[in-house]
Amino acid sequence: LHVSTSSSETETSTAATTTQVELQHKPISLFGKGHAGASGTDAKHILGGKGANLAEMSSIGLSVPPGFTITTECCSAFCGGWDQE
Repeated sequence: LHVSTSSSETETSTAATTTQVELQHKPISLFGKGHAGASGTDAKHILGGKGANLAEMSSIGLSVPPGFTITTECCSAFCGGWDQE
């Protein structure tokens, strides 16, 4: 995962930095139309509650529109430097 941030130094120039982050899981999990996404006991930890439920419904054959979930690990890596309250 490459996380890019940019900050404006002047009105006409922009500085950008890139940071490489190692993830334990794929950053995106697909579900619906033949994709079940992550499953098992770690699914809620990896995908969050809604993502885990969509992956579970897809894996048992319920009609779920195709989509994707960005993993909680990926979100945490991306938002890690933000001031969160």
